[in-house]
Amino acid sequence: MDYNSNISRTFLAPTKSAASDKFGHFMAWFERSFNCKIHVLRTDGGKEFQGVDLLCERIGIRRQKAEPYNQASNGKAERMIRNILEFARSMLLASNLPLVFWGDAVLYANDIIIRIPTSANVNRLSPYEVAYKKTPYLGDLVPFGAKCTVMVSHKYGKKRKDDESSNLETKSFGRTDCGKE
Repeated sequence: MDYNSNISRTFLAPTKSAASDKFGHFMAWFERSFNCKIHVLRTDGGKEFQGVDLLCERIGIRRQKAEPYNQASNGKAERMIRNILEFARSMLLASNLPLVFWGDAVLYANDIIIRIPTSANVNRLSPYEVAYKKTPYLGDLVPFGAKCTVMVSHKYGKKRKDDESSNLETKSFGRTDCGKE
């Protein structure tokens, strides 16, 4: 989470020990997206971030560790995590999808939250607007788990009797799943 714009990026990890790899991915995305370097990393001091310490030391990123068992010292990030999880839980329940789609719900929840105007930013701008300096396009948002149709095209551009286009009904798990971008 960027404390200036309040924009966040969510990565799914199979285990807590993958946190340092995911931070490496986040760092690359952040520096590429905003053309600036990360100077400080604040975490809750959990054991899953021990690998991150070595990476930060090697790259020159200053580490700040929040007090153990004190959520208030890392409150902004903790609130964002809580909001993302509450959104995801609500969307999953409303869609009647099984728990295997938890990760998709979390990613989509973050995608929605960063587009919502917030009083934490000047002029109640969304984190997306502050970070990217443009208004987010909301025309392609669909309800999580909504039914949509996917067009299956002909293989290799050749029309064959056994390979005809067909429409498949599926569920939407995000912005691009229904062929919208």
